Amino acid sequence: MVSVVVLSTLAVAAYLGPRASVRLAITPFLLVALLALLRWPHVGVPALVVATAFVPFEIGTGTGSAVNVAVLGLAALAATWGLSMFLNRGFTVRPSRANLPWLALIVVAGASIVAGAAFWSPWVVTKSNFPFVQGAQMAIFSLSAAAFWLAANTLRSRRDLMALTVIVLVLGALSLATYAVQWLAPVRHLLLTGEVVARVWVVSLASGIALLHPRVGRGNRVLLLVLSFAIVVVSFLIGTQWQSGWVPSLVALLSVFMVWLGRKLVRPWGAFMLVPALVGLTLALSRGVAQETWSLDTRMIAWRGLLQLMEGRWLFGLGLASYWHYWRSVFGSMAYMDPRTGYLHYTYDPKVNMHNNYMDVFGQMGIIGVLVLGWLIVALYLDIYRGYKAEPPGFGKAYLGAAAAGLTGMLFAGMLGDWFFPFVYNVGLKGFRDSYLGWLLLGGVVLINWTREQRLRGAGDDPAQGGVVAAVPAAGADAPGEIAR
Repeated sequence: MVSVVVLSTLAVAAYLGPRASVRLAITPFLLVALLALLRWPHVGVPALVVATAFVPFEIGTGTGSAVNVAVLGLAALAATWGLSMFLNRGFTVRPSRANLPWLALIVVAGASIVAGAAFWSPWVVTKSNFPFVQGAQMAIFSLSAAAFWLAANTLRSRRDLMALTVIVLVLGALSLATYAVQWLAPVRHLLLTGEVVARVWVVSLASGIALLHPRVGRGNRVLLLVLSFAIVVVSFLIGTQWQSGWVPSLVALLSVFMVWLGRKLVRPWGAFMLVPALVGLTLALSRGVAQETWSLDTRMIAWRGLLQLMEGRWLFGLGLASYWHYWRSVFGSMAYMDPRTGYLHYTYDPKVNMHNNYMDVFGQMGIIGVLVLGWLIVALYLDIYRGYKAEPPGFGKAYLGAAAAGLTGMLFAGMLGDWFFPFVYNVGLKGFRDSYLGWLLLGGVVLINWTREQRLRGAGDDPAQGGVVAAVPAAGADAPGEIAR
């Protein structure tokens, strides 16, 4: 037997030696990773978050937007999860009101490609790589859903979700430390939490656990509150005129305070803390509007132009990534006044995007797409609300309160010009490195609700994992060992 192994190894080495390459060298590691994920699927999601934060690997596409670790990792995890369900002969997921609207969003995105007709319309000029561009935009919607489902279905228990939460908070602290420690500055661009959506979720989780989890020690509570406030302040200081860089984080922080005040039936000293924050937000936004009037004017030009282009294609829109080409082919120009310089800018080569995720979805997928997006958002809030009302005090209730704030901040960012569904001709696939984290963490809401129901039933089979979950009686929802495989 030993001689067979030795001879086989020598034969493989003799064949592959002259054909050595980096791609070939990493193949064994990928196979080992695949086997590990099939054996321990719950480690995939936390490992992806860490890899996204620290691995600067990208594959160029020739379109100015590179495929990064978040895209590759999510695709690999989704494929492995699908293979695992195939091997277990069961394609089911844990229950959530959001499952069906996610599927509907993917279907509508695909239908919009056909309905938009940009690739074969005689009125629209597209480049030869346009099918790839539309595929990339389709991947953004599909992988966002995959991020949600992976966290909802591959994490085994609340302890896995706690570990993921700790990872996100540590990354947030490291990201903040890069502004205080000079020698850490070179890695600032690698850390995931330097972006808007991830920043929103660090603030939400830190403040949510600090204010809504009764069993957090006083020292940890102070550290988490300092982290959440510091991220908002630093974001404001480094980008005062970049409203979407700090306002969504502040909105998330205020949302957590509102949830906390709702629990406490408005403690006077809590309201006293909230009032200055609301006043500060009002003053900051008023100053921002004054400074960014020209930006709002250009967005209004883009929105009015989009409404003209939508004539006859209201239901399913102009197609994925298509309104950019429609504008260039139908209008062919764009003009706007910059009040800071007094110059009228005019271009025959406009690179137009909506700088608003809702108008962006409307332009790509029409009224149907906006309705399905609204359905998804309502479903997510209902899942959070249902769980929050049913959860006893503990990590689960704190996480759900933080999730409500994180979703609110993320949706607010989409309104201001950042992306929870990146537009491929603007922030591109690079922006997905940030946006996917929000959908991933919202998948934790499904896990919280599912584990609670399993605890109430006593025991049950996990339809998403093909395993058995046993509930051990305990006083609190988060007691160690309460929900174990």
